[in-house]
Amino acid sequence: MKTMLLCAQSLNGFIARGESDPVNWTSGEDKKLFKRMTSQPDTALVMGRRTYELLPPPARSGEVSLPGRFLAVMTRHPERFEKHPARLFWSEGPQDLLRELQSRGFERCYIVGGTQTNTLFLQHRLLQEIYLTVEPVLFSGGLPLFSEVPDDVHLHLLETRPIYPDAFHFHYRVGYTNP
Repeated sequence: MKTMLLCAQSLNGFIARGESDPVNWTSGEDKKLFKRMTSQPDTALVMGRRTYELLPPPARSGEVSLPGRFLAVMTRHPERFEKHPARLFWSEGPQDLLRELQSRGFERCYIVGGTQTNTLFLQHRLLQEIYLTVEPVLFSGGLPLFSEVPDDVHLHLLETRPIYPDAFHFHYRVGYTNP
């Protein structure tokens, strides 16, 4: 299964102003890019519980904001969430989650936040690519893309493109020195 991180960040490296900050600061162009990249039927989205709970209620029910997309939510307490055919609430490790998604027919997944989930997949050496939009905004503080980074991670730039005059989208391949 192809496992990729898809995220937007401020120019000074934050993915949100805080844990309860919804991602409403990104550009319309980034939102269109997100929709285009995540709407394929063989694709699942993986996020942490806090990110999931920041989605508007229609998105959590699958009716409006994220239609046609399967969400896998990393949580310590999956029993607290209502079952839904397009949602999987998962408390086991990230490798097991990827195996489960693959058994359901998904060929790729995008890790879409937050910091803890991003870090978990990087630390387990499961990220193969990173798609990162850098928006022209600065935050005085907030949540970083990763909370901890292993020393042996190397990024190889595959593509850079503007998504509008002031923002850029970067595509990296992730390499690990010690497999």
